[in-house]
This record gives sequence, C-alpha cells and structure tokens, in this order.
Amino acid sequence: MVMIAKQKYKVILKMSKEELTALKKQMLLNILSAEKSIFIYYKNKQLTKDKKNVKQIRSMATNSRI
Repeated sequence: MVMIAKQKYKVILKMSKEELTALKKQMLLNILSAEKSIFIYYKNKQLTKDKKNVKQIRSMATNSRI
C-alpha cells in the first residue's frame, strides 16, 4: 500500500503545472458535485417531510380536530 502511494506521489511530481492546475480544477468540480448531491438529497428529504406534515394538518382540519 505504501509502495502505491509512493508511486502516485512520484507521478504527481512529474506532472507539469498545467496538468496540476487541470487536476485541481477537476478535484474542485468533483467536490462541488458531491456537495450538491448531498444538499439535494437532504432538501428533497425535508420537502417530503413537509408535504407529509401538510397532509396531516389538512386531514386534521377536515376531520375537525383543530
């Protein structure tokens, strides 16, 4: 495992500045994409929960529980 890490490190050292810049940009895009996916997941979860609450309130109102 350490040998693989050393090999990857050597490859990175041999990369040009343009390649490193491109790699940084790609890493940032990947991170932002993951953050967006996580945000959308939890936002959808919250919206679903809110819809259930609205349905419960409406059903309570029609059954005269409020």
